[in-house]
Amino acid sequence: MDIPPPSRTLLLVGLGGLLVGSSFGYLLRGNARSSTVLRESSGASNRTDSFAAASPSSAHSLESDWANDRGAAPAGGTVDFVSEMRGAMNQVDEWDRLRRLHAIIDHLDPADLEAAAAEVRLLPSGQRYQVAWILGERWAHFDPAAALAFARKLSANDGRSAIMSGAFQKWVSVAPDAARAWLEALPPGQERTGFVQTLVSAMAKSNPAAALQTAMTLAKGQRETYVYSTVFSQWAADSPQEAAAAALGLQRGTARDNAFSNIASAWAIKDPAAALAWAGQLADSRARRNALTSATSSWASSDPAAAFAWARSATTDAELRKSLVSQTLSQWMLTDPATAKAQVLALPAGDERTTALSNAIQNLARNDMPQAIALLAEIPAGRKRSDAIRQITYNSDLTDPAIAQQLYALLPGGEARRELASNIASRIAQNDVNAAVTWAAALAPGDGRRQALRNVVSTWAQSDPPSALAWVLKNDPPTKNDNTLTSPFYSWLNSAPDEALNWALALPAGKTRDDLAANAVSHFANNDPQRAAALFSSKLSAEAQGRAASNLAAAWSRNDPAAAAAWASQLPATSTRQDAIRQVIDNWADAEPAKAAAWLERMPTGAERDSAIGAFSYKAAQSDPEGALAWAATIGNESQRHNQIENVTRTWLRNDPASAKKWIAASDQITPERKQQLLKEE
Repeated sequence: MDIPPPSRTLLLVGLGGLLVGSSFGYLLRGNARSSTVLRESSGASNRTDSFAAASPSSAHSLESDWANDRGAAPAGGTVDFVSEMRGAMNQVDEWDRLRRLHAIIDHLDPADLEAAAAEVRLLPSGQRYQVAWILGERWAHFDPAAALAFARKLSANDGRSAIMSGAFQKWVSVAPDAARAWLEALPPGQERTGFVQTLVSAMAKSNPAAALQTAMTLAKGQRETYVYSTVFSQWAADSPQEAAAAALGLQRGTARDNAFSNIASAWAIKDPAAALAWAGQLADSRARRNALTSATSSWASSDPAAAFAWARSATTDAELRKSLVSQTLSQWMLTDPATAKAQVLALPAGDERTTALSNAIQNLARNDMPQAIALLAEIPAGRKRSDAIRQITYNSDLTDPAIAQQLYALLPGGEARRELASNIASRIAQNDVNAAVTWAAALAPGDGRRQALRNVVSTWAQSDPPSALAWVLKNDPPTKNDNTLTSPFYSWLNSAPDEALNWALALPAGKTRDDLAANAVSHFANNDPQRAAALFSSKLSAEAQGRAASNLAAAWSRNDPAAAAAWASQLPATSTRQDAIRQVIDNWADAEPAKAAAWLERMPTGAERDSAIGAFSYKAAQSDPEGALAWAATIGNESQRHNQIENVTRTWLRNDPASAKKWIAASDQITPERKQQLLKEE
């Protein structure tokens, strides 16, 4: 249906789907961080668990442990869910942490699981995945489809993948056919492939041949390799010959090569000679090398001396031998580092020795960092030593500032050193924020100091945002376009918005306060635009309003464009109001184009109306180019009018060249010269 020009009767047109707001039916308690409550056990015994027969629950013992640990709440009392989650996640012992999480979440009434899942976003980012996964698993006891449907509406930062993973894995374990039917309705993509892997992994435990057929049917795209690996690893552990025969039936490519490697690895655990013999006769050279390396590495985990001796003499292929020797020594370093180190140092100088040293150092660093650092001196200075140091910092528990400084001192200045400084600072901060701050602050400005401090502050702010941000303001005030302060502040807004806002507003007047308050406006605009508008009017300077108005208008108009338009219209007549109105129209034209057009007709002529019509006609050009051109023709500014008419025409030429050319030929709104130019561009 066409969008009429302003002189015709307004008709509804399809410029995009209506924005549908959803309510989860859970009332928030004032300004508290969390509204979800734990309902006490009086009703727990009456819950209906649709999967109870298939998957007995350990809820009784867990709830008893939980009650013993924290004391039962008074009858009819409530417990703040997010606070309980934070308390559980702060447990140092991993088992104690998991036990408390399971007990608290199992204690939730089924009716409250959705609201609890919605509040995962209020947790610090590092705590969300584990909590969300357990919530998803628990919810799947009662209604896995509902859990998955809810999670699919979330953003990646709100626990989406974790809730879905927990729920789907539980569903597969008790009702695999129903889980598969849900899975098959998903669109292709990485998320769907992940669920295929979960389904196939469960099937492979009892029927690997059927699991393989399912993988071949459902797994498509780049991640199908991982799905096949899951099947063949489990299959080869029980029947390597059958798995090998099945793998030969796969199409040539990465998926088949990886299947060969998984088979060789599992086979070598039971019979290394047979595994190596099979891998050695594979026709494809790349597949053969990978399978031999996997088998040798697996063998080395149980008999590194024999595997190393075989690797040294098994082939004349220098590259293959380097890989085999490196793998065996890496495994040996885990069980007998002294002997493995002696074997590495006994190798003749050259690439094989350097590669073996690098891999051995990575494994040694997990248990004996001083020895690993000492071995680094055996690698010639240069790129390979830098790469080895980088790998240590990423793969080791590097929390000792003295050790960190030794590694840092081994690198020359440059990008590698700056990158290392950032990583070291983050690692130290996870264990001791004060030590991390001291270490990073002592760096020279050109050696990654600022990025290292950013990383420390980011980690610090997850547990104590006011102290972290106060330190930044006192010791390292942010410069222009520096997010050292704003990034952790926005995270604080997500977890405790009122605390963060009050802290920011207590700062002295100035740019820092304005910037943070503007961040708060953007945050509240998504779920409480009236509060955001009040904050905008009462707390922001004129300059800060100019930066925040467009964000507020854009967020508000996605849910209530009429209210957003009314708010934007009452702003002072400056470029801030013009930009805000344009943002409103941009969203309104997608959701309710007829209402947006009616509102535009009531606007007085001038720059604001011209700007808004530009936004409206740009959106309209996709579905009703003639209507869009009629609107563009009403723009008062001549230069803007001609530019917008040509922009709409270009869009029309891309979408429907024949109709666009016919209109161009008959139009008196474009000069002959510009007509020729537009047609040439097409």
